[in-house]
Amino acid sequence: MVVRGEGGFFCAGGDRGTLEAAGLDPADPEVYAGLGTVYRSFARVGELAAPTVAAVRGGVMGAGLNLMLATDVRIVARDAKIISGFIPIGLHPGGGHGALLGRTGAREAAAAMALFGERIDGERAAELGLAWAAVDDADVEATAVELAARAGADPELARRTAASLRTVLGPPPLPWPAALELERASQMWSMRRKALG
Repeated sequence: MVVRGEGGFFCAGGDRGTLEAAGLDPADPEVYAGLGTVYRSFARVGELAAPTVAAVRGGVMGAGLNLMLATDVRIVARDAKIISGFIPIGLHPGGGHGALLGRTGAREAAAAMALFGERIDGERAAELGLAWAAVDDADVEATAVELAARAGADPELARRTAASLRTVLGPPPLPWPAALELERASQMWSMRRKALG
């Protein structure tokens, strides 16, 4: 599955009206549900059974960065603008922002972006491990589709592998002995499937 934006911009984040309404009465059930809708928009992507690839062009900020990081792999334009965006507008990050940033293993990047409002481009995102590759803007979608097609060649194996990787990598990550046990059943299933042709 490839996740992309329209009009040359990946995602500008959560709806500002919804965020402002949440500030007026955070306990109001409708307001609480509205913010939950924003969260679900990227959480659903992270829960898809199919492996996911983000094709990031233009810019991404706030909840849009959560959407980008909810995918398994990210292909970004070299000149993409990637911004955490919460602190500069006076908001605490939400939607598991720290967990999503941190699960890339780039703790320094997570802190610099979420705490200090650092902005990065696609080249830097790839250097930091927040993206698999930075390519020319015109090549982003084709590169993402080509990558997704590899997983699409064997959808059942891809779904099982994605589920194992997501569970093992977390957050929170599993210890290696637990990962060994978790992966065993799916690996044995794939061996039997291959042997039986």
